[in-house]
Amino acid sequence: MLGIFINKIRMKNINQIISEAIEHVIHKNDILEMAYDRANYKQKVDASLEQLIQNWCLVKYYSISNESNINEGHWAGELKGLLATISQYNINGNNSPSSRWRALKEVWNDNDFDTQIQCINLAIYNKFIEEKTDVTTSAYQTTLQCCVDSYSEIIHVIIQKSITAINTYVNSL
Repeated sequence: MLGIFINKIRMKNINQIISEAIEHVIHKNDILEMAYDRANYKQKVDASLEQLIQNWCLVKYYSISNESNINEGHWAGELKGLLATISQYNINGNNSPSSRWRALKEVWNDNDFDTQIQCINLAIYNKFIEEKTDVTTSAYQTTLQCCVDSYSEIIHVIIQKSITAINTYVNSL
């Protein structure tokens, strides 16, 4: 019983440290604005997208399966960090939310992550095997479908540029 209590305290401290680190990244990037032309913006997002999808799916899988894994907090923290980093990228010229929405949607579409479960599977399968996560369960299949169905929610969180929105979203997975 004491061990569970200590683990909960550690997770609370880890989550607080992660939130503070993300807040630091956001404020640091407010000073050092990361603005790119549209093509480079999309390239920067694309470079992080597979890792974002992997962490999103790991967090979602363990939420759906009700299994426990010691790395859940780590994956959630990485997901929050990736969302925060991408949210700070700006497009030179037209950095409106609708412009960023369209560019992000194009990146998802270019990878077929918005429509093709098999593309999500290809992106996450090896990561799940590496993490010793069962890929033969219905929870895995549900995770794949949820990821395809949730791309617009993920984009919405990114364009809000809000650490609170990011934390709320990831914690709700």
